[in-house]
Amino acid sequence: MLDETETSAHLNGADPIGSLGWLAGVLVAGGSVVVIAGNTPERAARERVRDLVPGFVEVFVDGGPGPDDYEEPFAPELRVPTLDRDEAASTAQLVSWLEDAGVFPPEA
Repeated sequence: MLDETETSAHLNGADPIGSLGWLAGVLVAGGSVVVIAGNTPERAARERVRDLVPGFVEVFVDGGPGPDDYEEPFAPELRVPTLDRDEAASTAQLVSWLEDAGVFPPEA
C-alpha cells in the first residue's frame, strides 16, 4: 500500500538512490521482483538500499578499472565480469544465478 504522506517523504528527489530503495522495498513487500539500476559510486548509499529492501541482491557488473570516485562493493552477492566477454555470457551468468537462488524459476 502506498501512503500519500510516506510516499511524498521518500520520493522528494533529494536522495534518488534512497527513493529507489524505498520504492523497491514497498514493491518487494507486495510480492514483486524488482531490479534497480542504481549506478551510484558510493558504497554507503548502496548499503542504505540493502537495509530498505528485503532479499536485496547486489550485482557488481565489473567492467574493469572504474572512475576514481567509485567504491567497489565489499561483498556483492554476484560479480559479473564484462571486460573480457560478450553481453550474452554476462547475461547468462546473471540469469543462472537468479534461477539457482530461486528468484525466478528456470526456463523450461
